[in-house]
Amino acid sequence: MRKEDNSPQGKIVTELLQHLHACKSNCDVFYGREEELVRMKDYITGPSTKPFVLYGAGGSGKSALLSKTALQSIKDWLSPAVPLLMCRYCGTTPNSTALGPLLKSICQQISYTFMLPFEDIPEDTVPVTAFLKELLKLATKERPLLIFLILLMN
Repeated sequence: MRKEDNSPQGKIVTELLQHLHACKSNCDVFYGREEELVRMKDYITGPSTKPFVLYGAGGSGKSALLSKTALQSIKDWLSPAVPLLMCRYCGTTPNSTALGPLLKSICQQISYTFMLPFEDIPEDTVPVTAFLKELLKLATKERPLLIFLILLMN
């Protein structure tokens, strides 16, 4: 029997593994969409710093396309850089159902990766938003930060 790590660091690792499992599951069933993947690669490897929003009808494959984009970004498209991928399937875990906990979990992942203390991460939405803006400044060309927020509608 495996003992669960209930430390803040252990909890964020568990959260990440749940979202990465969802990402892998979406990639396992992905096929085609080559033209859309080229457009996604052009955006990911291009100069834009603006958010990219993908929208469409339910069941049209948006989640699968974003999952495949996330995987290709870290495996192939951004090499030799070592990107930090933050992939969240909003609504699938307790920390991804509301904005405050979602932003806090992203701050925790960045802090974990850069070995920063979790105690500095605020609880409330407005301060955690400001804190995240500061953490995003850690991104470099060699270590880009990729944030994929995938909203799953039921």
